[in-house]
Amino acid sequence: MKEISPEDKKYRKIMKYVLITFSVMMLITLAVIRIEDVAAFCGKTWVFAAAVLKPIIFGVLFAVLLNPLTEKIEGLFCKVKFLKKRKAFTRVLSVVLAILLVFLVLSVIIAVLMSVVTSSVQMISVDSAKNFVSYAGTSIQNFWGKAVIFLNSYGVSKEDIDRVTAELGKMISEKMSDPFLQQSGTEGASNLGNTIAGVGSAVGNFLKDMGFMLVFGIYFLIDGKNLIAFWSKAAKDIFGKKIYPYLEEFVLIAQRSFSGYVRGQLVDAIIMSVLVSISLSIVGVDYSVAIGIGTGIGNLIPYVGPFVAYAMTIIVCLVEGEIDKLIIAAIVLLVIQVVDAQIINPRIVSSNVEVHPVLVVVALIAGGSIGGLAGMFLAVPCAAVIKIYFGKFIEWRKNGSRYNDSDKGRKKA
Repeated sequence: MKEISPEDKKYRKIMKYVLITFSVMMLITLAVIRIEDVAAFCGKTWVFAAAVLKPIIFGVLFAVLLNPLTEKIEGLFCKVKFLKKRKAFTRVLSVVLAILLVFLVLSVIIAVLMSVVTSSVQMISVDSAKNFVSYAGTSIQNFWGKAVIFLNSYGVSKEDIDRVTAELGKMISEKMSDPFLQQSGTEGASNLGNTIAGVGSAVGNFLKDMGFMLVFGIYFLIDGKNLIAFWSKAAKDIFGKKIYPYLEEFVLIAQRSFSGYVRGQLVDAIIMSVLVSISLSIVGVDYSVAIGIGTGIGNLIPYVGPFVAYAMTIIVCLVEGEIDKLIIAAIVLLVIQVVDAQIINPRIVSSNVEVHPVLVVVALIAGGSIGGLAGMFLAVPCAAVIKIYFGKFIEWRKNGSRYNDSDKGRKKA
């Protein structure tokens, strides 16, 4: 058989690259010509992929979070002679107990929150509403009196002020009787019905995703070791020995970033809930436990917890007409947030997720636009992984330029 000469090999290689380049250019040209169809196809594909991957991803995250607790329970069971030899049964029993413990804790938190909210609603009596209306009316009267005095000092008479207010009142009444506004009110009622239906559909989809997440999470917890062993072997066979170490390194970095961030945020949320509840109780703010729990839940997403704390505190204090407590509570919340930002959070959250605040904000915006609240929750660890690999890229470029310079120096010598 005739051997292929080096020149033929070279030309064949060139022709292969030419064909690949031509094919890519043709695909790009077709995509540009049919850009609307391509965009519609990509949108449908993204929706389908998100619907399929979302419960799987959260199932993996659920398994990663519960795995340490499951391992500890399994270690305790392995000390029993009867269970030590039955590893599969021990693993299943450990997973069931870990999930039951988590659901028990969540049930207690929800029960406390519901009891606080229920008692809070019951405590909002007619007297509280009257106090709020009276306080609002008094504040408006005081503001109007000061405004009149201020205008009088600049030569505006009381008769002119009364005439202007009368004209404003007449204008508002005419606008309220406008047929366009009445039609808008009818459309608003219809939109309200659609909104309620949309909320019901969203709740149904959320419960469905949570159900699939639980199924995937339980499966990953029970058979996680076998899955890891199988996919590790498959990755070695697919990517080869050169690429597999980099892939393994990426998986380890991602796991450390995600697990460290999520566990740290959960612990930080619990600490913030306790601190805010106790502090506001000492100040004397009503519904302090509800405010504390809301702050803890909001604290799972960076920069959301403080807004929740201040908003709930302001609403409660304004309804009760307790401005003095509002000022003290605002100062207390500021101190707690500073302590959390400077001491608690940096010590609890893993050092692998140290991300600049600007990058955190950008990641939250991107995560929120892609995956809503779930995307915002996972945006920061994703940004942490990107930051780590960007640092590795910079280091690689720096070392590569050094090696290139040294090689050039050797050649010149």
